[in-house]
Amino acid sequence: MERENERIAARVAALARARELFPDLFAEDSVLPVPADIHTRLIDAGIPAPNILIEWWCRRPAYRAARRRREAPNLERRRASLALLRDLAPDVMNPDAPRPLAIGTRHHLDELGMSKDAVAEALRWWCRRRQYLQAVAAGGTRYAIDGGIAEPITPEQQQQAANDLERLAGRDRLRKT
Repeated sequence: MERENERIAARVAALARARELFPDLFAEDSVLPVPADIHTRLIDAGIPAPNILIEWWCRRPAYRAARRRREAPNLERRRASLALLRDLAPDVMNPDAPRPLAIGTRHHLDELGMSKDAVAEALRWWCRRRQYLQAVAAGGTRYAIDGGIAEPITPEQQQQAANDLERLAGRDRLRKT
């Protein structure tokens, strides 16, 4: 209980200082997106416990609702891109059993006529999914978009996927607290 009280006190102090320095971003009714460099900006400003503040701020219901509204158009575009990818590569883009994709898959999809932005966004999302990372962490083979064997997964790639899975597990633990 004492530890939780310390976290709350740190968050309150950090929020008070952040509101002085970044009034638009940390206003009570603000739902502005948190800038990518906010952690660095808070540290540079001497604000204590920036992680506690950022995590709490981004979990507020108003912020999460605004984020969903901002991302809604992206989700529709991503769904359309993924549907096209599944049509082009049903053997490897199976949501229930994803296969590790060959290095350079993005360029092959560009050649098939998909827009570079749509391919980049869809593959970025696909390759960060837990099921995909588990497939890479398990090792084995990478596959071309036609389902053919491309190359083996290196130990470094396996380790990176395992690290990414651990990061996701840590993020899930934070959400539960």
